[in-house]
Order: sequence, then structure tokens, then C-alpha cells
Amino acid sequence: MQTLTVGLLSVIGAIFFLLMAFLTERVWGGEERTLYNIPYTYLHEGKVAFPAYAFTSRILYDRLYVHPPTHYLEIAHLMKLGLPLYYAEAVPALFWAMVCLALIVTAEFSFATKLGLLCGVISGGGWVATIGFWDYGFHLRPDAHMAFALLAGFLALAAAQVQGWEVRRFFLGALLLTYGSTVHYPGWCAWLGVTAFLFAAYRALPWRDYRIRLIAAVLGAGLAGIPYVVYHMLPNRAYLHQYSAFVSWARIPEAIHANFSVYRDVAHLAAWKLPQMFYALPLSELFTLGIPPFLAAVGLLIWHKETRVLALSFLPFSLFLFGIFERKLFPYYYLEGILVLIGVWLFVAWAWMKLAILPAAKWQKFAGPLLAVLFLVGFGKYTPELTRVQWKRQRHEFGFLRARAKEIVGPNATVAAIHPLWYIAGARRWLDLTDDLLRKLPPVDLRTYFSRFDDVAVLSMVSLGTRTGWNEAALYEQGILHLRGFLDSRNPPQSKLVFLSPRREMVRGFYWTDGRFFRFQEDPGGRLACVSLVVSGDLQPLLSTLAPLRYWALELPNAAGQAIPRFVLVMLLDAQRYDRGDPVLAGVKPLEAIRGNAEQMDLLSLPPPADEVDPIDIQRSYSELLASLAKPSSNGLRASVDLSPYPVNATVEPVPDRVKWFRVATRRPLTGQQLATAELPRLLSGRYYRITFHLEMETGGMAAQVIQNGQVLASLNREVPLAHASASFVVHCNGDSPLQFALAAGNSLESAPVRFRISEPVLEEVHLPD
Repeated sequence: MQTLTVGLLSVIGAIFFLLMAFLTERVWGGEERTLYNIPYTYLHEGKVAFPAYAFTSRILYDRLYVHPPTHYLEIAHLMKLGLPLYYAEAVPALFWAMVCLALIVTAEFSFATKLGLLCGVISGGGWVATIGFWDYGFHLRPDAHMAFALLAGFLALAAAQVQGWEVRRFFLGALLLTYGSTVHYPGWCAWLGVTAFLFAAYRALPWRDYRIRLIAAVLGAGLAGIPYVVYHMLPNRAYLHQYSAFVSWARIPEAIHANFSVYRDVAHLAAWKLPQMFYALPLSELFTLGIPPFLAAVGLLIWHKETRVLALSFLPFSLFLFGIFERKLFPYYYLEGILVLIGVWLFVAWAWMKLAILPAAKWQKFAGPLLAVLFLVGFGKYTPELTRVQWKRQRHEFGFLRARAKEIVGPNATVAAIHPLWYIAGARRWLDLTDDLLRKLPPVDLRTYFSRFDDVAVLSMVSLGTRTGWNEAALYEQGILHLRGFLDSRNPPQSKLVFLSPRREMVRGFYWTDGRFFRFQEDPGGRLACVSLVVSGDLQPLLSTLAPLRYWALELPNAAGQAIPRFVLVMLLDAQRYDRGDPVLAGVKPLEAIRGNAEQMDLLSLPPPADEVDPIDIQRSYSELLASLAKPSSNGLRASVDLSPYPVNATVEPVPDRVKWFRVATRRPLTGQQLATAELPRLLSGRYYRITFHLEMETGGMAAQVIQNGQVLASLNREVPLAHASASFVVHCNGDSPLQFALAAGNSLESAPVRFRISEPVLEEVHLPD
């Protein structure tokens, strides 16, 4: 009876996990939109990098260091095997949650302990899926993956203890615990938890037997840890150094204080009315009261002999997160929360079995099965995430949105947008606008700059802020861009896009209302009007009065000293109501009014979205984007560029076995200094010229620049060693002053030696499409 109870409890718990991971309409937001770029890049280009986020650091075009690669590589390989993104992103957390169940079932814990552990792990899964439903559960973020992988390591070590310090489980526990530490940076020191079990084994075993366990632990930890150190930590040590800002012994009080605001956030997320998530009520109360969950977990686990060492083993992880690691995010506390629930349900199971002794002996054998049934019924009925289960094949909405965006912008569009829209904006070529519009203005006038794009995509009600006084909405207000279309995601509602174009194009759009999906098409005699206005202050009175079918709000930059926010408001209205002129619109600046019709779309009739690895060329800079668009001018200049060394900093030597190749090497670690230069032939003002070369970089980074009157007109940066790469960029000649081509050391984060081989650069005149 006991074996059957434990088996059924674990199997049904695993089914619940499967339902929450694979059969819900998954909610996603800003993190999901951006992080998909990591596995996408590996699938598309074969490198672990994060180019969509490279506006923060150019190194991310070629390397990933803001997150460890473990989680994203697994998702990428699952997709490579044919698993769609929706399922691939859920597999890591789901797999380790099921491993936790299997470790409990196969261990020699007492019956009451197994009941408590299983109920606790299942409760933890329901709690994580519910409060992490938006980006933080079975999603692309690695937090749930880290929590369940670490828990599997702790459970394997606890199982080894109750089985007389079984060597195989000791090895497995050290392996899993170290693996879990490689999934995300907040868990990096969790592997130290194995020392608690090593100490307990040292006290319980003679040296000969203990030595075997020690070797097993070292081998298990090394099997996971050494590849992580060799392939991630050491190659990226210069880039990871900046994260030391989050770790400070001098700011421990500030780090501790920062936890409590996160606890309040978690309490708000877990504020479900009973009986919903009744199994997590003690945890919700802990966060509400601001009690550190790891302290409660220690108190709930340490009283029980079979979990006493476990109660101490996760302290390295928790103390680091609580008092040293200054970056705080609520999913970092998943492991502690699950351990609290395990402790609660261990106590419930122990008390339940003790109370079962009081009735007649013949009823005692039914106590455990009854507890399991009551728990499973309650969990299945009162877990919010299980109410979202849909018995159908699920697809991630990204593919659907990208397909609709391509209907708006075209199949081969060149699109500019901030980083969350790199995929769903439908681009074939995409450039991030952060550096060229929000942080600094481009070297050419804005109308010329944006004429090279087919579209600019903008998120409604999302603004990164601007240092230049310009953003996408300002370009629209000033008439540099025009309305091209709009697009809504179904989930979540704040993922709403507006498409703008430098040319007047037919307006198309897609939107959801009351669970139905509509397509808007411009039509001069249409019954709807897509109206754009400039509005100051609170939007709600205007929206309440006009009651548009849908609206999109683009925040405008505030002028110096201006406190009242301004927006470009795009609304879909009844055309006759707009034509009559509502008094509420008096004094509101109109931009465009486009009539059209909307038709409801049968989603089943739409063709399935394209492969989720639909190719996108993520451009590193505007000058490199122009190089991909440019065509050689007939009878235009074409010449080689002869490099000369800048002898103070570097040497330039021919490569013996390759004609027209040169080796460039610095004499000492440098950053920013020129290495080699070449005077360019006389170029015609107003014309465009492309410089092309091949590059093999051994160490350090480099920048190729065109300089006029001491100003850099265009540049190409490569900061990470590359085996082989073709490179080209375009420069616009402005004036008659001579131009110089220069190679410079390009290490933005450190001063390092630079050594690379470059083919003889070729300069050619080009023209750009209108």
C-alpha cells in the first residue's frame, strides 16, 4: 500500500507538471521577447551569443556572458532536434522537476518523509508555475530550471545519506548540485552545499569509506564544473569581471535590506484567495511578513533526522543571495520557497501519520493514501495554472506574430526597432535603434538615415528613455515617418506594436478584441478610421469618451522643464464618429486619419507560421547595414587600400603564404590606439563608398575606421577573436577634406594585446536604393 501510494502520488504529480508545462497558453512578456535571441543565434549562426542585446556591449554580438549558456544551449539543441520553441523552453525545468520526484521515490526515506517530500515538491511546482506565469515559469528565463536542478542535487545527496552514504548517489548529488550552479549566476556557489554532506559523512564513516565518498563528490562536481569553467568562465573572465559590482562585502547591509522589497513583491504575486493554492499558504504568509524564507526552511527541515543535513546544505546558496549578491529578482528565491513548502508538508505528513495511530489499528494503513488523495484533489482543483490547460497542440505566439508582421512590412523588410522587437517585428534585416537614436544621433540627418529602412517598429506604452530628445514617436510627430500598421499579441495585452515607415504605404493591421482576431485593411470608403493624435497628460479621459476598438500609445520625449507627459495616440474608431468631430478632440493635434475596414479572421484557415528560425540578419551598425544594401556603381572607383603600420603601437607584416594579406600585432596591451593607417584616394563629396576585407583575429579586438578632419565617419568593430569573417561597411564622403582608413585596438572592457590577420582592404564606390 505504501509503495503504491508513493508511486501514484509521484506519477500524478508528474502529470500535473506536464499539464502546466505543455498544455497551457503560456503568457510571455519583455524577457521572453529578448532572451529568445540566444538560442536563435546558436541555431542560426552556431555561436553562443546575444546580438539583440548588444547595444549594452558590442561583445554580445559574438559572446554570451550576461547569462550562463547552459539553459539556452539545451533549448537550442532541443529545437535542433525538431522540438518547437513552446515545448523546448519548458523541458529543462520540467525534466528536473520530474527528476526530483524520481529521486524521492527511489530513495530509502521513510514513508512519511516520502509523502512530505513529494507533496512539497509538487506544491513547489504549482507555486512556481502560478507566480511565474509571466516570463518566469516554464519560459526562456533559467530561474525555474536552476531551482529544480539544485533541488535534485540536494535530494540526491539526502538520499545518499539515508542509504548509508551510497557512493553512486553521492556522486550523482555532487554532479547535479554543481550542474545546477552553472544554470544561472545567483546559484553559482550552491555547489558548496556538498560540503555539509561531506562533513556529516566524515563524522559517520571511517576514513577508508569516507575517502571513497570524497572522491565521488570531487569527480561528480568536476564533471559538471570543469567544462563550465573552461568553456565559459575562463574565456569570458574579462567580461564577467563587471558583474563583481553585484558582489561586495562592504555593502552587505544594503544587500540584506534589498531582499525585503522583493519579499513584498512575491507576496503580492502569491495573493490568491483561499482555497486557491492552499498548499502554499504558509509560504505566502512568510513573504507577507517579510521573514527570509531560507530561515523558515532551515527551521522546518532541521528537526527531522532525515533532512537535518539538507537543512544546512543550502545555506551557502541562500546566504550568498541574502547578504552578498546585490541584484535581486523574485525568481531567484524559487529554491528557498520550494524548500519551505517541503518543510511544511514534511511536518504535515509526520503529524498526520502520528494522528493515525489514535484510531483503530486497521485504519492506520489508509492514512497515507488518504493524505495523498486529499492533497492531489486539492492541488488539481485549486492550482490557478491548471485552470489554463487546453487539450490541443500548443504553439508559441512568436511565430504567429512574426508571420502577421511580415504581412505588414513585407517578406524581406529592413526594420529598425529596440531590442525586444528583434524577432516579432518581421524583419529580414534588423538594426537596434538604441545607440543611433536614443543615446546619440547618427552622423547623417534623420530623414536620410531612416530612408534606408522599410519600417520602424515601436512598442506601445514602452519607452527606454532618450538622451537626444528624439525617439520613434518624435519621428512620427515631425513627419519623418508615417503610419504603416499595427499588431497586437493575444498574450499579454501590453505587447502591442505600431509600424512606421519613411514612405507613405497602405496601412494594414491585426488586433484582438473579445477573444476574436481581426485584420484591418486601408480602404478610402471604410467604416473605420485609424486616427493618430498628439495628446498631453492623462490619456484615460479621452479613451473613456471615445471608447476606441483598440489603441496604441507612443510616449514622446519631454522638452526641458516639461513635466506633463505627451503621447502619440493611435486609435481605431468608428469613422463616422470621427468625421462628425467629437468635442473631446478640440485642441488635440491630429497627425493622420486613415479609413479602412476590419474583418474577423478564422485562425484555423491561416497557414502555420514559418520555422521559428526564420532567418534574420542582425546588423551591428548603420554603416554595416548600408554595406548589405549597397550595389557597386558602374564605372565607379574601385581600389585597394595600402596599409602602413603605426610604429609606436604595432607592426604590420605580410603573411608569407597569402597574397594581399597582412599580420597586425601590438607591441603591448592596448585599447583604442591606432595600429595601422592608409590614406584613401580622393573621394567625391556626397558619394557613398564601401570598404571590404576579410579578417582572422587571434587575440584582442579591433576597430576599422574612416576618419575625416579627426572625426570618425564610420567604423566597424570586432572585439572577440574570430576564426574567419568577411567584413564591410559604408562611408558617406562629406566635403573635400582627405579621408584616412585606420585600424585601431578595440577592446572596450580591458587593455589587451591585439593580433589579427587582414586581407588587403578594397574600396569601391556604391549606390544605395531609394
